[in-house]
Amino acid sequence: MLTSYRSHLPFNFPYLL
Repeated sequence: MLTSYRSHLPFNFPYLL
C-alpha cells in the first residue's frame, strides 16, 4: 500500500500528511 502511495507522492502528498 505504502509503495503504491509513494509512486503517487505528488498526488497523495497531502493525503499522507
